[in-house]
Amino acid sequence: MEKFYRHEYAIPFDDSILNKSNLEIIHYLKEYTILFKEVDEKVIEQLVPLSAIYKYSKGDKILVEDTPNNKIYFLMRGIIGIYKQGDHILTLQRKGDIFGEMSLISNKPASASVICESEVEVFTINVREMSELGQIDEKIMTDTLYKLYAVILADKLAMTTFKAIGLEKKVHERTLDLERNNENLQKAKIEAERANRAKSQFLSNMTHELRTPMHHILSFAHIGIKHFKTARDRTLECFQQVISSSNSMMEMVDDLLDLSELDAGRTKYTFAKYDFSIIIREMLTGFSQQLENKDISVEIDQSDMSTNIICDTNRISQVVRNILQNSIQFAPKGSVISIFLETGHLPADIENSSDSPDLSLSVSFKDEGPGIPENELDYIFDKFAQSSTTKTGAGGTGLGLAICEEIVRAHKGKIWAENNPGCGSTFSFMLPYDQKK
Repeated sequence: MEKFYRHEYAIPFDDSILNKSNLEIIHYLKEYTILFKEVDEKVIEQLVPLSAIYKYSKGDKILVEDTPNNKIYFLMRGIIGIYKQGDHILTLQRKGDIFGEMSLISNKPASASVICESEVEVFTINVREMSELGQIDEKIMTDTLYKLYAVILADKLAMTTFKAIGLEKKVHERTLDLERNNENLQKAKIEAERANRAKSQFLSNMTHELRTPMHHILSFAHIGIKHFKTARDRTLECFQQVISSSNSMMEMVDDLLDLSELDAGRTKYTFAKYDFSIIIREMLTGFSQQLENKDISVEIDQSDMSTNIICDTNRISQVVRNILQNSIQFAPKGSVISIFLETGHLPADIENSSDSPDLSLSVSFKDEGPGIPENELDYIFDKFAQSSTTKTGAGGTGLGLAICEEIVRAHKGKIWAENNPGCGSTFSFMLPYDQKK
């Protein structure tokens, strides 16, 4: 900002004016400003008795809003705050700053309160009493007042104009900066989107390429098994291990493929009415051997309610399968997995939800496993995230829960995890009974 030179009418108070007498201060004003310059010396002498120097402590009120004021004030030292109805609107700390003039010009009570923010010293002239000085010619008195107000208003107008010009420059510079930053952000956004598309395309191509040899390995392993008549043959065991490992790899490849399609927005959903309780029963049947091997029992708590929802059956089955698989994998032997089916309402903050929360089916899977550290609950559904309490050397992509979240979100629902009091964790999701397109 350019250097500001105060208006020629401004009151250039400095420390040299402190501790001066009233007469000396008025002569100072007469000599170094055009304030009182044309005023006769006799008038100057008459102004001295109307002048005074006041000292205030921090917190003192110099002017009180809506009360009469008969003085004009020149700030000699300290900081004052201007308050309107209790709200701070301005701070004055420049030596020579003038206040109290507006109530004199308008001939009305003070429109704001003036409160000392520090120790303050002011020079005052009781303008109201000037009219009572019979020795001063009325015209001279009027001219003096006119010049006084003209000086004050000219100075304040000059300062306000300068500040406005400076503010305008700052706004212009800031606008240019914002435009440049916005341009850079747009470029970065385009680059990020391009990189994301490239990543999704790579994942998609890679997973498709991996699926072909995996299918060949599985096919040849199944053919090999058919040529052996007994399970005691060592070669048969090798083929069975090949199939088991290949199935695990195929699951990871499928997760990567699902994630790449979800990221790219290419996943297509087929919504239809389906009984959710059937999905639960089918999934439990598929996991019956694993449940038996770990002696895990499953309890289903279902109230008297409808479990018919509009959903993509295959995708919601994938969500149930992922959650059940995690629950079984990390639940201790001989424990219980509880499944709760209830009716609830989606929170109002769910994206795309209506003003009145949707009636929804709430599904919870409660296990007795190791639980999830509290500091990991916020990102357990992030891509490639695995809880530190359930990480093993057995691998895994850490994509299952991220895929579940994407699927539930596509159904305009919500999924979350929480720890149980005592032990274990509960994974829950809510799905609206009817999808609003």
